[in-house]
Amino acid sequence: SHWLHPLFELNDFLSGRGEINREDLFLRDRIIGRAAALMILRLGIRRCATERISSRALPVFAEANITCDYGTVLPRLDCMTEEILAEERDPERAWALLAERASKPVTRNP
Repeated sequence: SHWLHPLFELNDFLSGRGEINREDLFLRDRIIGRAAALMILRLGIRRCATERISSRALPVFAEANITCDYGTVLPRLDCMTEEILAEERDPERAWALLAERASKPVTRNP
């Protein structure tokens, strides 16, 4: 999948699987921007790695004590969601906005 759809798919997969401790999961992605960082925070994942990360994603991880190993820091991503969420700090509001843009139902955070 493209864009942020894999994170929505991961949420769907994890929903109803109460035996999985999300804090024990490790997420790997090719690139993480601010939108993905807020989604990862909402998913409850505490460790991740990426080849490239937006400088706008770093504060999200730092404030939430999420460990992220990364290669290259990009000043920003050339992506509309990077701009829309530039000042957003609430992962629930970010998720709702992104779900609307992706035409996904908004689900409660487990």
